Amino acid sequence: MALWPIYEEGPQPVDVWDTLMHGFAARQVFSIRPSWVLDVGSDTLFTAILSQFTPVTTIDIRPWSCPLPGLTVRQGDVLSLPYASASVPCVTCLSVVEHCGLGRYGDALDPQGTVKALRELWRVLAPGGHLVLAVPISHTAGVMFNAHRLLTRESVLSELPGCRVVEEVALYPQFGPVEAVKELGEWGYAMLCQTIRKESQ
Repeated sequence: MALWPIYEEGPQPVDVWDTLMHGFAARQVFSIRPSWVLDVGSDTLFTAILSQFTPVTTIDIRPWSCPLPGLTVRQGDVLSLPYASASVPCVTCLSVVEHCGLGRYGDALDPQGTVKALRELWRVLAPGGHLVLAVPISHTAGVMFNAHRLLTRESVLSELPGCRVVEEVALYPQFGPVEAVKELGEWGYAMLCQTIRKESQ
């Protein structure tokens, strides 16, 4: 069974899940080179660093502030993003949607919270734009209340019509093939990291 987080032993403990997930996401954004990035709820350090290479607006249900050039912080809800449909060139959302609707972060209980969050991220993304996403997946879906949901790769992509997966890896917590999720035991999971292009509206 995969546990969260998993730290490498040694003189400097390393959270393997977070380190590799954020490294993957940063590499994707730097490769895409969007004019700006909308981040939804990801790690504050990740968004701060990313904003020094491209303008970032980050939305979080929990307000925070950081007087850093290139970074705009807004309080908001992933279920109701304050952007027009098809208006954002690049969206990052790392280990967020699986928590939606479980009440862990002060949000309202909603059994469809994760589905609604995925649809909202996809709504604001412009055609030709990229969604950089990280979610925990297993061979079967489930809820580890009130921590997070476990999704399947198929259930994620089914909410993103007109999508094309550009790149994807899974963390076990080391990088491995997505297909290996079938070999995990009950409640075992991997973090699916994807870059998904919106081919059509």
